[in-house]
Amino acid sequence: MIDAVTQSQGGMPEPRRLDLPLLPTGQEERYYLERFMGAFGAGPGETALVDDPVATWREDRPVLAVARDLFTSHAGKSKLKKAGREVFMLYIAATIQAPDEVWMVGTGQEGATMTRLARFRMGRDLLNVLAVFRRGAKVWSGVTAYQTYDGTYFNSKRTGNLCYRR
Repeated sequence: MIDAVTQSQGGMPEPRRLDLPLLPTGQEERYYLERFMGAFGAGPGETALVDDPVATWREDRPVLAVARDLFTSHAGKSKLKKAGREVFMLYIAATIQAPDEVWMVGTGQEGATMTRLARFRMGRDLLNVLAVFRRGAKVWSGVTAYQTYDGTYFNSKRTGNLCYRR
């Protein structure tokens, strides 16, 4: 089944409705990081090591390093408030914890990337959220995480090998 879905890039599971609040705008970055990292039982300056709960395709479950790095550019600048993502922190956390799909590019060796995707129904709108991790020597480190309402762009991120579907 996974081979057939991977080749066809079949439709994603139906979007979920979660009873998660949008966070208020205008807060300090620490506020948003506290809410985001709190979903993983960590503080805003910490790294949460999370055993991947959906990685049933692997004997050795990946460990995800969830930290502020998800919202930091390659140059070291914060992108936490870029494109309004700060208000969606709880939806980004939910995507990491319980994605609709997981796609992998690479063979799982160092440098491979894993993209976790989820869709949420928000009123009449469809919120698309993704989080990208890169494989290191021992853990998968966060590269980026954000939301978009652009379904075409979101679907373009469904590349590589489909490893999990809710």
